[in-house]
Amino acid sequence: MVDIPSARIRFNEIKDKGIYTMFVNGRFYGSGDLLYMKELFATYVVTCGMYDKDEVTFKIEKKERV
Repeated sequence: MVDIPSARIRFNEIKDKGIYTMFVNGRFYGSGDLLYMKELFATYVVTCGMYDKDEVTFKIEKKERV
């Protein structure tokens, strides 16, 4: 993995107020803004230790506004 400091996102500077949906291994995991996506990811990976899995697939989709 290549670390590119200039590509890091400062989540407190995100202007996008869109709604996103996160899927983990193809199953719905949560929905909310990008700050919440960060929180969900951190909870799954760091706090819960990936639930003792060796590999996990995350997918985040932006919801279309109705």
